[in-house]
Amino acid sequence: MRAKVLLVKRLNFYSDKVKRLTFLSILSILSLVLISSSLSVKWSSPSKQFNVTPDILYLNWTNDYSSNITITKNDSLSSLTIEITNGTDLVYANYSQTGQPSSLCTPSYYRLFVIGPSGYNNTIGVSNSVNVTIADEPIDSYDHTQCLPGRYWIQNLHIRNATQTTENTSITVFIDIPISQKNNDNLLSKGTARFQRSAQRK
Repeated sequence: MRAKVLLVKRLNFYSDKVKRLTFLSILSILSLVLISSSLSVKWSSPSKQFNVTPDILYLNWTNDYSSNITITKNDSLSSLTIEITNGTDLVYANYSQTGQPSSLCTPSYYRLFVIGPSGYNNTIGVSNSVNVTIADEPIDSYDHTQCLPGRYWIQNLHIRNATQTTENTSITVFIDIPISQKNNDNLLSKGTARFQRSAQRK
C-alpha cells in the first residue's frame, strides 16, 4: 500500500513538472513570436499613417529573387496611396570589385521591380492592407545574375504617402548573386572561379 502511495505521488510530481515545462515552453515561444513581430513592423513617420512588414528583405536564388512586403494603413485614414521609390533608390555592391560585365550592374542602372495587385506599378492604393512584391527579376536585359557575384543592397528603399511625400518609411533589401556560368565563362570548364573581394561596407 505504501509503495502504491509513493508511486502515485511520484507520478503526480512528474505530471506537474511536465505541465510547468509545457507552460513555460509555450510562453517562451509566444514571447519570441511577439518580439520578432514587433521588430519586423516599421511605421511611417512622422504621423504613423502606415506600416510595413517586414523591414528587411533577402532576394536570392532560393526565392527566385522576389519577396513580399505587407503595407497596412492606419485606421484613422479614410484612404491611402503609397509610392515605392524604386526608380530613384539604387542598388549598390556591398564590396569593391572592378570590371562589371554590363552597365546594368552599376548603381546608375541597377533598380528593382515593384509588383502590386494590378501588376508592375510602384504607386499602389491601400484600402486596409496590401501585399506588394519586391523583385529583382532575371529577365531580358535586366538579368542581374550576370553581374559579378556577391551581395548587393539598397540600404533604404523608401515607401511614402504619394500625396503627402513627407510621410515615409524605408526597408532594407539584400540581393545575393551567386557564382554561375552567367558571370564566369570558365566556371563549367575549369570547375573553379575567381572572386575578388576587398572591404565590405558596414
